[in-house]
Amino acid sequence: MSAEKEAKLNFPDRQTREKCWSSRDDYWKCLDDNKDDESKCSQLKKLHESVCPQLWVTHYIRKRKYDKFKEKMAKEDFDPIDYYAQQQKEQEQHKNKSKK
Repeated sequence: MSAEKEAKLNFPDRQTREKCWSSRDDYWKCLDDNKDDESKCSQLKKLHESVCPQLWVTHYIRKRKYDKFKEKMAKEDFDPIDYYAQQQKEQEQHKNKSKK
């Protein structure tokens, strides 16, 4: 049996999923409380990695990074549409100066 088929057959039951989610939440809370200092949350990280499927852990890491990025952009009042419109305007101005 391939590893992919075996993984599908071994989908975590409800209790295991709840342990995983709870360990993720505890780990993230620790990171939030400690300004993302992983050294202060190493035990919770190990627990989280031990009770969750590796694919889920990878997904949660990406999700946290994305959520933190969104928070940062919101705090800085970043608007990607305005940013890219301004970039295009500056490029056009630069092109026009080069033509003269």
